[in-house]
Amino acid sequence: MHLFCLLCINSIVYLVRIVTINFNSGWITWTISLYKNLVHLESILDLLQTYRWADLPLLLGLALVYALSMVIVLTYLAANANIISMIWVPGGIGLASLLIFGNKYWPGIFLGSLFAEILFGNPGLTSVGAALSNTIEPLLAIGLLKHGFQRLWSTSKPFNSALLHPYDYFWLTVAAAIAATVAALIGIFSFWQANILTPAYC
Repeated sequence: MHLFCLLCINSIVYLVRIVTINFNSGWITWTISLYKNLVHLESILDLLQTYRWADLPLLLGLALVYALSMVIVLTYLAANANIISMIWVPGGIGLASLLIFGNKYWPGIFLGSLFAEILFGNPGLTSVGAALSNTIEPLLAIGLLKHGFQRLWSTSKPFNSALLHPYDYFWLTVAAAIAATVAALIGIFSFWQANILTPAYC
């Protein structure tokens, strides 16, 4: 179990190098340094853009579709009491939505996931942890596609979301696999901490 905890912690550290607190004249300055050699999201501000009323229908629509897909998957495809599914359709919906409409619509994924988790009767903190893992998944994949792979392999061609070339499919598959693994670790850890998921499920 200790090994599992270390895997979860290392996965998170692999994405975020450090969060430092600098004390300066009584003020606390938070400095978030992303792991620049792997993932460089367009900008933290890109996730906190000012939303307009025109964005609300798309946000709510994405939340509804995401929640509905989770309910269907966890009802009909779950292996263990509406907790684990080998096929995770919502992950593809989330990634496709952010690739098409932009990272600013990530709250739709979070809200939809949170609503579905609560609907299945999971505790509040566990539901939040699972919703965060589902939100991190597409954001991490997009970060890898747009910046991470180019930083690791400077000769690789930029990813095109129009999927015009075979290597676009290759990088999409690799990014999705990495992001899904990290999200799964975070989600499993959330359920394990709440004693919802025990070794008996394995």
